[in-house]
Amino acid sequence: MRIKSIQIDNLFGFFNHRIEMKDKVTIIHGLNGYGKTTILKIIDSIFNKDYVELVYIPFEKIIIEFNQDYKLTIRKKAINVKKKLNAIEIELSGKNSEKGVLGSYFSDDVDFEDRFLPQRLRDLDEEFLTYTRMKYYDIYRRNVEIHKRRHFGRYGSIRSDKHFIFNREKPNKIKWFLDLISDISVRFVQAQRLISFSIDEEDSEEKISEAVVDYSDEIANQIRSIRSESTTIFESLDRTYPRRLIDYLEKGERDEVDIESLVNKMTALEEQRLNLINVGILDAEQDQQLVPIQSKEISTDDRIKYVLLLHIEDTEKKLGIFEDLYNRIGLLTEIINKRFKYKKLKIDKIKGFVFTTSDSKELDVSDLSSGEKHMLVVFYELLFKSQTNSLILIDEPELSLHVAWQEDFLDNIFKISEVNDMEFLIATHSPQIINDKWELTVCLEGPDDAPCNE
Repeated sequence: MRIKSIQIDNLFGFFNHRIEMKDKVTIIHGLNGYGKTTILKIIDSIFNKDYVELVYIPFEKIIIEFNQDYKLTIRKKAINVKKKLNAIEIELSGKNSEKGVLGSYFSDDVDFEDRFLPQRLRDLDEEFLTYTRMKYYDIYRRNVEIHKRRHFGRYGSIRSDKHFIFNREKPNKIKWFLDLISDISVRFVQAQRLISFSIDEEDSEEKISEAVVDYSDEIANQIRSIRSESTTIFESLDRTYPRRLIDYLEKGERDEVDIESLVNKMTALEEQRLNLINVGILDAEQDQQLVPIQSKEISTDDRIKYVLLLHIEDTEKKLGIFEDLYNRIGLLTEIINKRFKYKKLKIDKIKGFVFTTSDSKELDVSDLSSGEKHMLVVFYELLFKSQTNSLILIDEPELSLHVAWQEDFLDNIFKISEVNDMEFLIATHSPQIINDKWELTVCLEGPDDAPCNE
């Protein structure tokens, strides 16, 4: 399932935009205030079930067409004009048709039935809310004012301070919608990407940190985690090796083993091992280089050949567990090291990101320039925090980047698309980002503007 086109009617009361998705990468551009970032927010809010954002963006209708002949229509619907009570109505057409409401009514009137909200939430506790999972905002236990905290409903993130009144319709009534949006994974790389926000589980306080520091710790944790996982595989293979070797040698008919192919496989495995050491996944001290074996050293005795073949098969399994992480780290370091001048990135299982200057001095990741941090954060998020087969939304990738870095940005995006099989929707002001790829662009126009191609 993939998105073919996105149409938004009456955005902010006067913009009508239609975006035909290109193959792999689509770029939207236009003047400030035309809704580039808002379009990305809309898509993110729909497919990540953050309907707060969707509710308070002014629009009349959204139509999303999919490649499997489905069309999803989302409308703002007035329920009670006098009390400013509205709803989000959803409809699916194509192979079959469904209709429903997104689980909440909402009011633009900040004073509307405020005194009834706590009781309504308690009434609907069984149907819509799971208070046992509210680690950070336990309304009853902490006895805080409801409008100052956020709670979570089954339909997504819903803020009580925005005066929602829950629809009594049960979640299974719109299961078709939840199934539909679950078919497409969406990640939004926002313009504000250098700062991370998190909630401390102990005191429920929001904490702020640098994204590059968090990601440095995160990649170190990933390496340690996969190394721990690999230990279990290594131990299992080593423990069962004698029994498997005996079974291997006692087999009756076997395929012919070519000595030259054995040598080539062992050489390739040693190269793979060294590559894992070079990117910081394996330790050089613990994984010394094997003494090379020449084909003339291998006996023509079939038993010797089968011992080596079983060893090769085990080693392939041992090193194979690191392949995905190796590919991601390798591409990240390749992209960064080609662009950062006078500093080099290596990955360490303890320190995470390690930068060394041209005179071999270690540089703290916090000391990188703003442009370097933007570059590192964007490509880390694409390679390590995004699922394969995802739609990736990137807002203003040009922020703090030198023109030369902007000009080859899309080349790196296509590399990542090949590795992770992703699609991208990018909002930009920069002609350098677009470079020579104008065929991938969609121009956003105002109601009084001449067509962009004129």
